[in-house]
Parts: sequence; structure tokens; C-alpha cells
Amino acid sequence: MLCTNHLKIGKQFFILGLVYILPIILANIYYYDDYGRALLGYTHWYTTDGRPAAELLMRVFLQSRNMYDIFPLPIISGLLLLTFAFLLFIKFLNINDAKFLVVGLSILANPYFIEPLSYRFDSLIFLASISFSLFFIYPAAKKIRFFFGVICTVIVLALYQTSFNVLLCIATIPIYFEAKNNRNYNEVIKKLLSTLAELTTGLTVYVVWEKIIMKTITNDYHPSTITGSVVVKILSNFESYIIFVYNNTPNIILYIAVLYLLSVYSSFELMKRVKTCSILEKISIKLLAFFLPTMSLGCIVGILSVLDKALLFPRSLIGLCGFFIFSTTVWYLSLKNKYYILFISIPILSSLLVVYSYANAYKAQYETYKNIANEIKFDTKEYGNNTLYYQFNGTVEKSELMDNTEKKYRLISILVPGEFYNGWWANMFLVKMDWHQKPNWYSKDDSNNDINNIICNSILLTKNKNYNLYKNGDVLTIDFSKEICKK
Repeated sequence: MLCTNHLKIGKQFFILGLVYILPIILANIYYYDDYGRALLGYTHWYTTDGRPAAELLMRVFLQSRNMYDIFPLPIISGLLLLTFAFLLFIKFLNINDAKFLVVGLSILANPYFIEPLSYRFDSLIFLASISFSLFFIYPAAKKIRFFFGVICTVIVLALYQTSFNVLLCIATIPIYFEAKNNRNYNEVIKKLLSTLAELTTGLTVYVVWEKIIMKTITNDYHPSTITGSVVVKILSNFESYIIFVYNNTPNIILYIAVLYLLSVYSSFELMKRVKTCSILEKISIKLLAFFLPTMSLGCIVGILSVLDKALLFPRSLIGLCGFFIFSTTVWYLSLKNKYYILFISIPILSSLLVVYSYANAYKAQYETYKNIANEIKFDTKEYGNNTLYYQFNGTVEKSELMDNTEKKYRLISILVPGEFYNGWWANMFLVKMDWHQKPNWYSKDDSNNDINNIICNSILLTKNKNYNLYKNGDVLTIDFSKEICKK
């Protein structure tokens, strides 16, 4: 049973988590897939993404096969689920110290987690995937422990495959719990092997289902695994993600480095308590003490490293949530003076500043997008719905607020998506704005080669501070570059 202190910590965790997601709720903005799900009602988690648990969760949650917008209920419900998972987490660790709150909140210290939380629908799915990663360590009866671990693994993968990186980090924490309680060598190794068996079996079940039964088709968003030159490609992927993180959040590299060193130190301190009987056992325990934090560091990228291309999107780095909670938990368990754990408040507060600045910058930029969409509607009001084809050229200028915020946080530039480009969701944005024309997309190469010729042979319909509007037959070109024809 959860004690009064546990419930008090859970209440505090939920309130502080609510403070974190509040700006996203207040911004009330549609993000990528939100347009399709809110306007057309499709799901596609199961058939396209290979995530049946995500589809089942949303169908049950909305009591419908057809998606419809109930924001912000999904993100609030996801936070409640995460709070419950955190309560079971601290119950397992037998902790009722309020200072441990910063360990749970370290999940939110991952600034890249802001993108998953921005989805009106998927935010619940992402939070559920982390919640089930925490559920994994909760003790089940010995007879069903293996099956419980396998089921949690499959559910995490079937919610969001990349969250397996989070699960890998959290799944190792019970090994340290054994060490902290002065277990003998055989008990620790048994726990390690049983955890590996549960994770491996769950991963195998999911892969067999996805690749053989479902036969999920790969594409640019869902690449396949590496074939040939495996080591070279894995190293190349790691390099790509390191550069990606450094270019967008250079300060977080320091937090990661410090937490890694602390987790290595803490790991050795905890593993000293394991009762060993031979030199070989002592050596293997020391190797394990170094390996587990290093593996957790690698799990920031984790299973993404074995894909044939790097997925350089903020949501891909959800594994950083796992690294943060692993390293902070191990450090806390090894501390004699628990007040040192409050150091973790620094990256948490840093991430809090990012999410508030992001929400305000995005809201300002979104207003710019809406104003431009209304201008396009006004400039084409004489044409009926679906009577024209259209395409974009160039990039929309940033709002002053957005431009100023990016000077402090580079990450904002990739968190805030564009709404005017030759792609599916750009069309959905305009449909949401009640402008119904037919997209006339070109590949990037074709667009770059042909756009000048198209503009030179088109009639200039209108010209304003945001764009030039050209018409050639039934094709509109909305040119944000505002370049004159070059003959």
C-alpha cells in the first residue's frame, strides 16, 4: 500500500509537472499530425507506425475509432499516469523523501521532450510509454515476474519504439537496489540475467510481430535497420546525434557529462556493497559498475543507432529522459547527504525556461502563420474551392519574438515547425484555416530548377510584405522569397 508520504510526493509531482506543461496548454497550438487526426479523424499508429498499443490506447481513451480533438485532456491524463508510475517507482525503492521529487522531475529536464508533449493526441502516448518503462521495475509475483517484464517491454515498444531507450535505462535500477541492500554476488547476477531475459524476449516478440506478422513498410520517417558496415554506420549515427545535440543545446552537454561521471562514481560506491567470494567476482562487479552507466549514456541514442539513417528530430532523443532518471536515481541511492540531489534542480529549471520561451515564441509565430493564411484567402477570394493548384517557394520570415528567442535557445528553431512548405501538413494547416485548394507539390530538385521559369511565365496577382502571388493557368505560386524573375 502507498503510505501518506508517498501520496504527498505524488501530489507534489503532479502539481510541478502541471506547472511544466502549462505553457503548452495555454499556447493551444496544433502540431504536425494533429491536423490530420483532428480534421480527418484517422489514427495510423497501428497500420503505418507499427504501434498497436498507441492505437488501442487512443481508441479506448476517446471511445471511438475516429479521432477528435479533446485537448488538453490527453496531456493532463498522461501526466496523471506518469504520476502514478512515479508513485510505484518510489514505493519499489522504499523512498518517502520529498527531495526525491527532483529525480522524478528530471524526466522533464530533457528539453527535447518538449516536442512530444506538444502533440495534442500523441502526448498521452509518449507519457504512457515512459510510465510503462517505470512500471517495468515494480515487483510482480515470482511466478509471473518474467511475463510481467516481457509484457511491459512489448507495451513500451508498441506505444513508441524509441522509448525502449528509456526502458533500458530504468530496467537496470533494480540491480542497484539489490546492491544497496547488500545482496550477494549470485543474487545480483541473477537479477541482471533475468532483466536481460525479459527485455530480450519482449524485444524479440515485438520485432517478430512487426517484421513478420505486420510487415511494417519502411519510409523516410520509419527507416530500416543497418545492412553492411554495421560498426561504421553505428558510429556515424552516434556522431550525427552528438553534433545534433551540440548544435541545438550546447549547454546540456555539460549536464550530461557531469551526470555520467556522478553515475559512474555512484555505481562503484553501490556495487562495493555486493558480497563477493572471489577475485573474479570482484572484477566482474567492477566491470558491471562501469558498464551500466555507460550503457545508460549510450541509450540516449540507443536503438536508433542501428537504423540505416539518423532521425534528427527532437522526439528521437526521448532516451535522454531515461538517462536523466537513471543517473539521478543511482546518485541518490549512493548519497549519504541527500540534499546534494537538489543539484538536479539546475537542469530542470533550465528546461522550464526553455518550455515557457518556446510556447510564447511558437504562439507568436503561429499568429504570423495565421495572418499569412488569411491574406492568401483574401487574395484568392474570387476563386472557388478546389479550382486551383498551389505551391510555395521560399521561407516565411520569423516573428520578432521568435527571432529574439532563438538567440538564447537554438533549440527553438527546430521545435517550432514551419506551416508553409510543399508537404502534407502544410496543406492540412490551410484546410484548418478554411482555404481549400489543391496542392501541386514538386520535389525539392524540380522546384529549385523550375521555379524561376514558372515565375517568369506567370502573372503577378498581388504583392505584399509577406509574399508575391503568381498565377499561371490554374497554378498559384506563393513566393516568400519575393525575388523578381531572372531571365
